[in-house]
Amino acid sequence: MAVAHVLECIAIARATGSHDISLWLADGTNYPGQDDLRARRRRLLAEDRLGGFHFNGRKYGDDDLMVGTTNPLELFLIYHELAVAEADGDPTVAATARSVAYMIDQSHNVEQKIPAMLLSVMNCQAAYAKALLVDRTALRSAQKAGDVVGAHRTLMDAFETDVRPLLAHVRTGMGAAADPPRAYKESGYQEQIECARVGGHPMSW
Repeated sequence: MAVAHVLECIAIARATGSHDISLWLADGTNYPGQDDLRARRRRLLAEDRLGGFHFNGRKYGDDDLMVGTTNPLELFLIYHELAVAEADGDPTVAATARSVAYMIDQSHNVEQKIPAMLLSVMNCQAAYAKALLVDRTALRSAQKAGDVVGAHRTLMDAFETDVRPLLAHVRTGMGAAADPPRAYKESGYQEQIECARVGGHPMSW
């Protein structure tokens, strides 16, 4: 049944032009010491195996909330590490980092799905743009000198930069809306799909 389901997903991906499929496999344990986590990783997704990264947000548990809504600094720090890897002097490391598939893992319960996804993508774009603004020369110097405060301030200078006007300009230059959530709301598409789905089967746990 699992294999048949994956094959069906592959067929859907081909029909929709999707290049990536994420398999969520059981990878955790209930108690400390229950299993060797490094051995589990080797058995399933060690080096030279396919892997991915899921972005979401959480407040109490594995909530799968909108990306960047509960801890934007954490999201920025993740993108900082990815950006550093993309600029690595080792071509293999840099190429691997540039081929990472960025996936969003969300479960929309109280918010409308499409506007929530738009906001998640925008938050990812903002975090990545800020990560690219980090003065890496100054950061490395501070790190080598053991200047903890200086290194932290270098990161925070980038994190606290307002990149929204820049991103809006980039979107406009690409022929997209400067403010995607507003454009979506003004399009009336949400009302259309809500009317079309009246009387349908609701999704639930």
